[in-house]
Amino acid sequence: MRTLFLIAAITALRDGAVDVVVGPRAVLVPIMLESKGVFDYNYEPQSYELGRAAVFRAHDVDRRFAFEDALYDMSKDGSLGDLVFKWFGYSANPG
Repeated sequence: MRTLFLIAAITALRDGAVDVVVGPRAVLVPIMLESKGVFDYNYEPQSYELGRAAVFRAHDVDRRFAFEDALYDMSKDGSLGDLVFKWFGYSANPG
């Protein structure tokens, strides 16, 4: 599954749909080298914890606000905490 996401991310980078791709060096370096200078890179070692993110284009304000509103509503009714527990196995509730 992770490989499919990286392939989609690299395709989006090549198409100009995204500006940055972050991933395992072992996967990305060969792709970068094959690009013959099209892609730039940063070899500084970074420590990233496994996590999840939602990314929106800067001009897609309505979608971002809808996402934030949905998260807020879910945090108020408790369903966000239920989803976190279901998928990640820990409670996201404070206390």
